[in-house]
Amino acid sequence: MREVAVQSRTSESVITSPPLLKKSLTSFIVFVPFIAVASIPFLWPWIAVPSAMIVAIVLYFLTGQGITVSFHREHTHNSLELRPAASFVMYLFALFSVQGQGKEWVTEHKLHHQHTEKEGDPHSPHLSGGVIRGFIHAHCGWFFKRGWHDYERHVPKLLEKKNLMKLDELFPYIAVSSFVLPGILVLPFDQSMRGFLAGVFWGGFVRIGAVHHVTWCVNSVCHLWGTRPFKSNDQSANNLIFGILAFGEGWHRNHHAFQRSARIGLRWWEFDTGWLTIKVLDFFGQVRTMRLPTPEEMRTKRVG
Repeated sequence: MREVAVQSRTSESVITSPPLLKKSLTSFIVFVPFIAVASIPFLWPWIAVPSAMIVAIVLYFLTGQGITVSFHREHTHNSLELRPAASFVMYLFALFSVQGQGKEWVTEHKLHHQHTEKEGDPHSPHLSGGVIRGFIHAHCGWFFKRGWHDYERHVPKLLEKKNLMKLDELFPYIAVSSFVLPGILVLPFDQSMRGFLAGVFWGGFVRIGAVHHVTWCVNSVCHLWGTRPFKSNDQSANNLIFGILAFGEGWHRNHHAFQRSARIGLRWWEFDTGWLTIKVLDFFGQVRTMRLPTPEEMRTKRVG
């Protein structure tokens, strides 16, 4: 135990083969929601329960906002600071996306920016030999190669937030409830076993699968295909489709050029629901500070 602890303090991350249980859980999270999405045509019309679909859409939005506003913009890049109650709620929404504990998510994203498209980047599509292999690795293959991280080194400020770390400890229970809770939310509108199961299907499996693959496309698609209107020493790109679907995260070139900006969709037509959520929170007095690039900084980095 002591040898492992010393090693973790002197390296970015210790790459080891994940335990069988972790591999099994990762396989479940990666593949089962995807299978649920693919099975929609075969289960129709039995799963055609409008209230379940509405619950899924609402949870898609809320959990996606948790990822982009809390995990990414607040805790990875410190581009804004929310008041404690709002920070707690947005962090909880992010955990309901079932993308792992916050401290793990934030650490791995910090490593991505520290080593973008170089050795040490957990999910670069440019280090695996060829576009197809690189895409698969960046999209979800890297989950099966995760190392052990020194959280005290990478996320010391996050570790100080004891209420959020308590949520991290509860992550296994939050993950299970993320599948089951949608079924319960449907019951007031459809008090039947079919309604409950449709809620679990749409609001649990399909919603989680959709949020996963849309956000994972930021790692894969948005480092391969798109436009590059700003200077950045990597292949990150703005992608219109995932700019919209991924809560503003798909304007990825903007993000790499201005990593500490709370707003990612920088031009008026770059739809960024994460920024809209921040503005709503600010309207209600829940944002203490936020950072934005100055017009001069944007002009300096603009291409052409």
